[in-house]
Amino acid sequence: MFRLPRLLAGCALALCVATAAVAQTAGEARYRELRELIRDNLHFTAHLTWAVTLETIADLRNEVGPDDITVLVELLGDDDGKVRVAASGLLTTLGEPAIPALEAAKDSSDYRVSMAAADALIRLEECRSNPAGMNPDACPH
Repeated sequence: MFRLPRLLAGCALALCVATAAVAQTAGEARYRELRELIRDNLHFTAHLTWAVTLETIADLRNEVGPDDITVLVELLGDDDGKVRVAASGLLTTLGEPAIPALEAAKDSSDYRVSMAAADALIRLEECRSNPAGMNPDACPH
């Protein structure tokens, strides 16, 4: 009698583990995809360097949505500074839905994540308080 519930519990655990593995793989895939999109959309500047510009953010803002907030916050800790800057800019363009994740990221033990999150929150406040003075590509729609 007791073997069936134990068997079902084992199946449920296996299903949970498999589901978590698929979710992790999907998150990792999106991380790599967004990282590559950012690196492919750098712009050549007057200083003769490839950099994240407002054009980069404008080019990518339609590629991300609220479902990407978690991955973008992870990208704030990327080893590539250009990826971190772009992730911060893209989180800014997502507006209100990104605020809870940015507030949490501001308390990260990784200074790169906390500084980038704080920067995005400052830009969001600037967009709110002075929309006419901000470039529309840098602010939420």
